[in-house]
This record gives sequence, structure tokens and C-alpha cells, in this order.
Amino acid sequence: MISISKNNLSYKCDCHVIEKNNIVVFNDINIDKNAFYTIITLDKNNKTVTFIQDDLGDIKQYYYASINDEILIDTSIKNIINKMETRQFNDESLYYFLSCGFIPNENTLVKNINKVVPGYVNIYNIDNNTIILNNIKLDNCNEKFYEHKYKNILLNNMNKYVKKDMNVGFAISSGFDSNLLISLYNRNVKNNNSYFCIGGNSGVNEIPEVKKILKNYNYSDFNYGFVDKNTFNNYHKIVYMYEGLFYERGIFLQYQLYELLKYKNINIILGEGADQVLHINSVLNNDIKCNIKKKGYSLYKNCPKEILNYLVLKKSSLLLSYTKNNIIYPYLYKNFRNYNYSFNNLYGYDKNKHKKLVKNEVETNISKILNKTGGATDQESLFSSREELNDIKDIALTSHFSNIVCEHNTTELSLDIDYILKIIYLLIFEKIFMIDNKYIDNSDLLENVNIQEFIIDSLSINK
Repeated sequence: MISISKNNLSYKCDCHVIEKNNIVVFNDINIDKNAFYTIITLDKNNKTVTFIQDDLGDIKQYYYASINDEILIDTSIKNIINKMETRQFNDESLYYFLSCGFIPNENTLVKNINKVVPGYVNIYNIDNNTIILNNIKLDNCNEKFYEHKYKNILLNNMNKYVKKDMNVGFAISSGFDSNLLISLYNRNVKNNNSYFCIGGNSGVNEIPEVKKILKNYNYSDFNYGFVDKNTFNNYHKIVYMYEGLFYERGIFLQYQLYELLKYKNINIILGEGADQVLHINSVLNNDIKCNIKKKGYSLYKNCPKEILNYLVLKKSSLLLSYTKNNIIYPYLYKNFRNYNYSFNNLYGYDKNKHKKLVKNEVETNISKILNKTGGATDQESLFSSREELNDIKDIALTSHFSNIVCEHNTTELSLDIDYILKIIYLLIFEKIFMIDNKYIDNSDLLENVNIQEFIIDSLSINK
């Protein structure tokens, strides 16, 4: 945590600091600008705190708040909440969260706690408690596209960020993106790697295809898990780790990946973000708040790409940061994203050309398997029965959060499992973060919780 006195601008922190001419720079100035970074500065002359962050954000989320006579900055909202005497929800943030699952500005679910917005220079004025966001101009690339360079950037990203004293593992699916990385790495490094995959008992389960693919690779072990009723039984742990930053249905799959990896100590290479980098379906729209209020947002249909890419990174990084693994995102590092301006200029955002490159790289018997539809899990599989789902719906629709999105058709919303799960998310968040500190101070208390009793107890708090 960084603590800055509002009175004399003295500071306490546990990170690298450089001070010159009344400018204090927190974090290491030798930070890798190709990866995800956050630079924090204190300008004592102008009484401002400035956050400069990669346009996808950082591996962890940064939060800040003015509490009493201090500015507190931390990578966990828990540590800031712990310092607050009173806690209230931000009403506008609740609306956005229930509409689309994320909050498209510097606010959080908790009133007076802000988050650093990626891709902007975030300037916080200490005297008047105001925030200015200045857009960072992103690098463009008009290089001529070459297939070999395209592949070499991905391979170099894996080699550069792999820690040599740790084994290597891949999150594998039956899709194109992870298998391109695996093929490149196996052809050039020849490691005996581990593989991890999550499927579903209902929906499109990729595990049978992945087992066929792995027959073509040299591997030491294959670990797989399922999204099922046990996943929902751990929903309180999921909310605890995501800290109210966003909801998206992929968090349940990511939680099961976390379960597979939490006791490992390896380099884990992920194909996250390739769709967003290579083939943007999203609409670039500066008036995001207006659009949410008009119709709500679907994350993968019309979410602005900078928010979509940011959430794709956060979906995995926030959970995996609770493990001891070194996480590597070859598609999301800046050099690959920049080079794809060339790819997109040449092919017009056509991911089919990317698929063709993959087929040229992987073995023929693997490429035949990659033609199937990508994996997906059915949200209803989170519940042991239709009766349990109906019980959870009843709890959600009788809660004080169910009346917030009043502009939408409430009958239609009551049938939407994602909407129900977002309300349950808020009930859990309220109990853990807003009522008292016992779960923040001792997360072990969450281990033996009965999820239905936990949610019902959350509901009773406001009755």
C-alpha cells in the first residue's frame, strides 16, 4: 500500500521510490513497457497523484481513495475498505454493474473508492478531490506483414517471459489460439510441458478433443476440471477474489482453472485475448454510458475494444495472481498488438486468415480437430437441479438489488441467469466487503461456507 499525507505530502510505501525536484515516482522505473505496467507519481508542487497505465491495465487492479487525511493506493480494494469507517454502494456503479457487468469509468462499487482506468493518464487532484482522464495515444504500426515475423513475435514473447527455473504449462483448448502457441513452443523449445483444460458437464465440452490433440505433443501431465454445481458452491470465493471489479460468465471457468493451478509453481502460458486482438467485433463508441442506459451492453457484441481487452486480461489475471505461477500472455503484449495493425490492414480484421496461419503451423491431424466450435459452458450447469436454480432466482428477485435496473423489461430479466447471478454477486459482495471485516481479515472463514445459507443471510441483512 502507498499512503500519502494530504497535509504535508509525506508518504509511506513498500515499493521502489525515486524523488527528484518534488516529483516522487513509485514503482520501478525500469518497468517493461511491452508488458503490463503501472507508473504512479506524486507531484508535490501541483498536489496531484498521477497514474499512467498500459491500455490493457496491469496484472492487478489499482485502487485509490481519500480517507480522512490520507490518500491510500493499493492493488486490493480490501485493504482500502478496511480503513473506512462507513461504507456505501455507489448507486450509479450498481446500475452499470447490473446492466452490463462492469463499471465504465473510474468508479467502483464502493462509494469514494476509485480504480485506475487503463489507457489514460489518471490525474487526481489532492486539494479538490477531482479526477481528470487524458487519453494516451497508442502506438501505430504500418510495418509490412510477414507470416514468419507474426509467429516469431509470439514465440519470443513466450521465451522472454518464461522463468527458466520453473516448468512450463499451457492452458489448452480445442481452439486455434492456444494450439498455435503450443505448436510454436514445442517446435522450437522441445519442453516436456504440462497442460490444463476446463470443460463443462453441459454445453460444448472441449476435453475429448483436447485429449486427441495431446496425443501429438510431448507432455508430462494433463490436468482438467469441470464447471458444475461445485463451482457455484464456491461463488463467494470468486467474488472475494474479483473484488467487485466485474461480472462475466467466463469467471466460473476461470475459477476452475485457478483450482487446477493454485498449488502449482510453473510458467503458465495462456491464449487469452487473441480474438480481441485479431478480430475486433466490438464497436468503438465514446458515448458508452449513454448506450448502456439505453439498452444495456453485451460484452462480446458491442463493448468498446479497450474495455473488452482489459476485462479479458483481468478475468484470468486476478484469480491467477492468488497462485505462485508466472502468467504469460503472448497475444496481449504490446509488440504483438502493435504488429497486428499490419495484419489487420492487410486482411481487414479477418480472423479466418489467422486460422489459415495456424493450420499452416500445426500438424494436419491436429488442424482437423480445430474446426469445431469453441467450448462453452451452460450457466444452468452451475446448479444441482431446476429447483435449486428457482430457489436462487427467488432470493435474487426479492433482494433490494433487483429494482435497480428499472428501465429494462423486468419479466425478461427475471429469466436471465446472468442477471440473477449478478444480483447474487452483489449480495455476496455486500456481506463480505460492506458489513464487517471478518472475511476480509480472515479469508479462511470462507472455506466451509454453505453458499445458499450465505446468500440467504446476506438477503436478511437488508430486511
